[in-house]
Amino acid sequence: MNFELQSCLSCNCGPVSVVENDTIVYMVANSVVLWNVSNNSKDFIWHNSLGITTCAANPRNNLIAVGEEGNKPKVCIYSYPGKNLIRSLDGWATVMYTALAFNRAGDLLVTVGDYPNYTLCVWENDKMLIAVKLLKEPMKLIVHDSIIILLKHEIKLLKIYQSFSDTPQVLNDELKEEHRYSIKTFSLAEIIPLDAVFDKYGNIYVSTSAGELIVLKNNLNETKVVQRFDFRIISMVLTHRYLIVATSENKLQWLNIYIPPEEQDPRSGKNLNLRVYKELSLDDKQDIIQLMFISGHNKLLMIGAQGKLQLLNTPADPPFNPDEEDPEKDEDDDQNEDEDEEESYRKPKVMTVTPQLLGQYHIGAIKKVIGLGDSTQCASIGEDLRVWEVVTGENLMQYSSPEDVEYCSLDGNLHGNLVFVGSVGGVVRIFDVSNRVVGRLICLIRLTENPIDNLALSPDQKLLAASSSKNSELHFIESSVSSKFRVIGLVVLPGKTISIAWAAKQLVVLLNTGIIVIFDPPKSDTPSQIDPLPAIFKYRHVDEGTCISVNGNKIYLAGAGKDLHVYKLPDQDMNEIDLRKLPPEPFEFINGDKVQTTIVCVSPSLKHAAIGCVDGTIKIVQVQNLNQNLKQVHGSSGVQSLTFSADSSLLFSTGHERDFFSWHLNGKALDRPIQSSQSEDPALEAIESITDISDLKILLARTILMESKAKSEGREVERVKSKLKSRMQEIQDKLVAMLKANEKAPDLEKLDRDEFVLDLANKVKIENQGKEAAKKLKDEAKKKNLAQELLQQRIKIKTLDSMEVNSRILSAFLSGQIVYNYTIRKLTTAEIARLKKIRAFRVIELKEQDARKENNQEEIIYYEDFAVDWIIGKRPEDWRNHPLLISLEEKRNSQRKEGELKPIPEWELIYPAPLIYTPSRKRIQIFLLSMLCRAFKEGFNTEFEKLELLKEKQIDLIEEKNVLIVEKQKELNTAINIFKHKIHNLENPIKMLEVKDSDFTVEKYLSKEERDELEEKRKKEEERLRLLNSDDSKKKALVQMMNGTIENKKNNYSLLTEKMVKEEWMDKLTIHEMTEEQRQKLKDFEEKEKKFMEDREKLRKILEGELKKLQGEVSELCKNFDTKVKDLFLQRLDTDYEIYQMELMMARLSLSILSDEKRKFEVELLREKQSQIEKEVKEKEDSIRELNSHIEYVQSKIKSCQDDSKAVDNRFKNNLEKEAQPGIDQNKLKNLLKNGPDIRDKGNKNPEVEKLIKNLNELDPYTPWETEKIISSQPPIPSKELTEADLPAGLPPYLADRLINDRKKKLEIEKQIPQLQKHIKEVEIHKKWVEKKCQNMQDKLREVVVELRTKEEENIKQKYNTELLLKLKQGIVEVPQQPVVTDYSDAILIHNKVVKDKNDKIKEIGEGKVKTLEEIAKFKIDLAKVQWREELLKLETADYKASEGDLKMLRIDKRLQNILAGRGLDENQQMAERILNQINHLYENTEKRVKQINEKKISLQKTITDLTRDNEILENEVYEMERQENQRESLLKLRSTISDQARDDPAGKFKQIATRRKMMDMIEQYREEIEFLNDELDRLRAKTFPSFAHLQAHVDFPDEY
Repeated sequence: MNFELQSCLSCNCGPVSVVENDTIVYMVANSVVLWNVSNNSKDFIWHNSLGITTCAANPRNNLIAVGEEGNKPKVCIYSYPGKNLIRSLDGWATVMYTALAFNRAGDLLVTVGDYPNYTLCVWENDKMLIAVKLLKEPMKLIVHDSIIILLKHEIKLLKIYQSFSDTPQVLNDELKEEHRYSIKTFSLAEIIPLDAVFDKYGNIYVSTSAGELIVLKNNLNETKVVQRFDFRIISMVLTHRYLIVATSENKLQWLNIYIPPEEQDPRSGKNLNLRVYKELSLDDKQDIIQLMFISGHNKLLMIGAQGKLQLLNTPADPPFNPDEEDPEKDEDDDQNEDEDEEESYRKPKVMTVTPQLLGQYHIGAIKKVIGLGDSTQCASIGEDLRVWEVVTGENLMQYSSPEDVEYCSLDGNLHGNLVFVGSVGGVVRIFDVSNRVVGRLICLIRLTENPIDNLALSPDQKLLAASSSKNSELHFIESSVSSKFRVIGLVVLPGKTISIAWAAKQLVVLLNTGIIVIFDPPKSDTPSQIDPLPAIFKYRHVDEGTCISVNGNKIYLAGAGKDLHVYKLPDQDMNEIDLRKLPPEPFEFINGDKVQTTIVCVSPSLKHAAIGCVDGTIKIVQVQNLNQNLKQVHGSSGVQSLTFSADSSLLFSTGHERDFFSWHLNGKALDRPIQSSQSEDPALEAIESITDISDLKILLARTILMESKAKSEGREVERVKSKLKSRMQEIQDKLVAMLKANEKAPDLEKLDRDEFVLDLANKVKIENQGKEAAKKLKDEAKKKNLAQELLQQRIKIKTLDSMEVNSRILSAFLSGQIVYNYTIRKLTTAEIARLKKIRAFRVIELKEQDARKENNQEEIIYYEDFAVDWIIGKRPEDWRNHPLLISLEEKRNSQRKEGELKPIPEWELIYPAPLIYTPSRKRIQIFLLSMLCRAFKEGFNTEFEKLELLKEKQIDLIEEKNVLIVEKQKELNTAINIFKHKIHNLENPIKMLEVKDSDFTVEKYLSKEERDELEEKRKKEEERLRLLNSDDSKKKALVQMMNGTIENKKNNYSLLTEKMVKEEWMDKLTIHEMTEEQRQKLKDFEEKEKKFMEDREKLRKILEGELKKLQGEVSELCKNFDTKVKDLFLQRLDTDYEIYQMELMMARLSLSILSDEKRKFEVELLREKQSQIEKEVKEKEDSIRELNSHIEYVQSKIKSCQDDSKAVDNRFKNNLEKEAQPGIDQNKLKNLLKNGPDIRDKGNKNPEVEKLIKNLNELDPYTPWETEKIISSQPPIPSKELTEADLPAGLPPYLADRLINDRKKKLEIEKQIPQLQKHIKEVEIHKKWVEKKCQNMQDKLREVVVELRTKEEENIKQKYNTELLLKLKQGIVEVPQQPVVTDYSDAILIHNKVVKDKNDKIKEIGEGKVKTLEEIAKFKIDLAKVQWREELLKLETADYKASEGDLKMLRIDKRLQNILAGRGLDENQQMAERILNQINHLYENTEKRVKQINEKKISLQKTITDLTRDNEILENEVYEMERQENQRESLLKLRSTISDQARDDPAGKFKQIATRRKMMDMIEQYREEIEFLNDELDRLRAKTFPSFAHLQAHVDFPDEY
């Protein structure tokens, strides 16, 4: 029995190529599909291998290349249409091929292997020209005259020298393979190339993932244009005029091609390069990953990543013809001539063409296929649900669920109108596919949260079984339309489900434990249940498999081995099976393939069984006679599913890589579709469609059943509840009656409320439960406490116990300032050992240094030369006198045991800064500096501890004084006010770990037993104290010992609390009413009271003075201690400065070590790089020498050929001269030998070339390039060989034969010369490329050598460099300060003396310049004076000349004559003198008047001042008088009030007298107090200032005045 292919319903959408005008080629599973799209016919090439990974075809020579999969795969070449295997090539692949491609001529095949080398090989027939390791997986290959390799983030261009295919093999073998090609790289940084295209102008178009279209020169050394778009160009195809691109915006756009400026642009208009001319919008979202023209460039094929193949009936554009350009287009272009070139883009034309849909296929793995009834349609699930017509291969329906829904199982009914689909989310979707074009979702059922891996409809079409491989539940759904797909319930299996199948009315299940169970399913009318349904299982122990199928009473098991195992139906109980033993042998074996079986399916007719294997083989077995037929169709991915149609005439098979085939079993393929014979179901049509939603939004069926059950049971619950309420009411009434009866019962019979329990047993039970719960809680709390304590101990070990000194603080009394000590970690054993070694090493080193000084040996560096004041840490003795280190050394000396040697301290071991120039010394210095930091911390902690002890003593003193202060304050009867220092928590951190009662935020619960225990303890304590107080034997013994003389101590200061009490009559009687005796008593009492008050006041003052003294002492103690805390804080800052300084030195030393290592590493790298480049340069130079020798060899070959040709001419000439015969034209014979016969049609073309050019397609954009290539590669018309017809008549036969043979030899020799010359040209081109690379390598080598020399010099220079820390005062840093960190890398240090000397020189030069300037200024002033004098003399001369002229022109009269004669001058002089006297008199009078006015003003101001002062005195007097008046008025009012009261009430007279007496006493008291204060003031003044109150009455010595 044969089974043949009916149809292929898949396309991998990978590289599609053309083998003929309308025939496209692509691979599916283990076959190559040849699809003629014009008549929709498919042919196949079945390749006999594990699988196919890629394929390629070429329409020129009709060849198809197939890349195998497997161990050491090959590339197989098939012919078309014969489909014959021509050859097999070993393409250097390990497991598979990643890419195959032919060049346009079809004479070269490019193959790319797999990981790790990805070797690219170029083949010419069976001959491999080159092999290149790419080391990266290529994303795409574009093969033209050169090869473009698109890799991630870069592009490679590989060019093969064509002369190698023309020259003799001997010459090719003499050159290495690396000289046969050149490869160049163009980097794209982080951008990924998507596609690339060549054009006829020598451009390469590259589209990238960044939305760029890059135009490169064909050698990748120049970027001509970078055009950026808002979208990505996914694929491209070229025509004569346009570049057609598929964009990520779901469009096709026609871009004008790029014509370089050096080429003549036949297009009219400006800036047309890469402009969008027209575009076509596609209907739905699809990424067109490949564009190609077919049918003679008249149709555009589009392959989408979403599995859609479309054909656009748009021919490619013809070549440019300026005479036929569209005039309208010219007009449109003219409109843009005035626009800016960058903005001259026009709106593209919109095309309205609708592409022809060739097919739409799954893009994911096809997991299951089922036939639909008795029709030729089937349903499949992959990424969505689809319905297919098997005969035509048409996709009838496609249904997509939400994105997060993934289908995993499928089944359908016999009528073919219902399809059940299970998803990963545990949902079963039920579709109505009566209309094959439009499917309807009619039901959503979520059975579980796990994937529904198996669906099986019962033979009677009433039950649908659904299971998951993740659990042991098997769900049942009533599948009839009338029940609306009701969920019946679930059966819990004894294991997880692998596969299920129906055996008549029973269900057979394969479990993951290697057991097959069978049971009777529930009936279809079983009510829905939440709990698991009951089931009786029968078992059979089998080999672990993957799939089962039932045929009568036999079970076929696949996946258990290479054979198909056949078992009988299970009939055992579980207790009869021993799982520890191997399962028994199967009932029967059906021979399988040589590999593992994976799946089995039995046809509905029970005649055939289909078996799928892991290598993709399908085997059809006839059940009756076990005849077999097999085919390997699905490749190495294996068979995913196998399903027969309802009439068993078709078999549907799918693989794991979206491969889907249908097979016919009747010997003849179906030629027309068959529709379903079932009529439409009205009940199914009545069900409305529903909207699909995500699986997670659907409620579980169990939840829905529980809700419905709850609703159905609601009424019954309410009824039972009301009944229970009535019964409870009756019990409550009886209980109340019993309680009332108990209240009225006698006391002996009355029960307590706790004892009044109806259910005593339940009470005891509840109490016991409470005790157990309490005990459990206590145990848990105890465990938690223990865990916390353990955690505390571990933390303490890791923190406190690991420290030698823990962190503490010292707080001040008043200021609140706190000072922290230094935490010091315990040294590890390794650190202690290292310190000992370094100390011993340094001691030896210092002794050696002293020895060298004694022997006058030279040192490498004398660090004394660097001993300047501004270098920090220059000498170890700088640390010697530090107070903290002195204190630490004293402490260590006190702790050192007797007889123990004194170790050298850390600060004595420190290297001077200039001596730290080796890595080992730097490391030792870092360790010593860390130990010195530790020493500083220990020294500070010593001072800290001293101050802590002082604080304890000060606190004790303050407490003692506080006791006295409290006593004084109590005696003075004032509020208690003492200084109480609050201890900070960090002063004793250990106490922070102690748990206090105040830390508990809740009150401890005490049980009744605990409360009774505490009460008993309290009573015992009270009884003990009572007995203790009742025993007064100790007091009696003390009195007896003191002979009864014990008295209570009287308070010395009881006067402050005592008061003198007057007798009653003293307040009631007045002086006049008293007797003489009473008056005397009153007087004595007043004197005593006065003395008592004086004594009490003196005592109070004494106590206040003592109190102030004590408080002052406390304050002084606090202030003194706060001062010391402040000093310690400042010392802490100084210590921090020292430590930070040393840590900075350590950091710089560490950085110096790292820098040294880095420099060494860089030098090593540069040396390695130098050696590597030198090696490469040597290889390139060797290659150049080899190429030169090869060129010389070929040139010698050419010369040899030329010499051989000349030798033939000379030999013929010599023979002709020797055998010369009369009548023979020797020159003509020589010409025939040299040039051959006269060819009249020399200018005619080669007919073979004409044929090649004629076969080219005019619409192909590469036709001009190929035409030029054919013409350029056309060999010259070969010289014609001589024949007897070409020879002159009468030529002897022997001479004719010799001429013909010599001419033939000459032609053979001369034929090699053009080939060799072309070969030399190609080799010289390659030599130039190698020389260029060699030159680049040499330039790089020079750069590396210079860099290496620089690094080595830097290492030598940095070897003895030393970093020194500087302490600079503020104001002497002249480097501009930056906002964050100032860069001092270019700063220099200048000594103060240098600056001072420089300033002195500047001042000296400045003073000289100032003197010069002063002289210049003085000279200029003198010069100005001379010039002014000169000007004055000129003006005077001019004035004299003018006066002389005036005098000459003066008219003399009588008055003038008198003047000239000396008469009339006295009158004028007298008048002038008189006027001058008047002026002087006026000045004198004015001065006198002003003086008088000023004196009057001063007098008035003095008067005003006196009056103002008098007014102030008067105002003060007025204020005092008013105050006295107010007081008197108040006294008068008081007296009048008292008098009025006495007048109205005679008894008030005594009260008036008493009040007056009190006022007088108060006044007297105030007076005495004032006198006392005055005396005290005088006493204090006498102590403070000298008194001159008493002067001598006479002067002892006169000079004392």
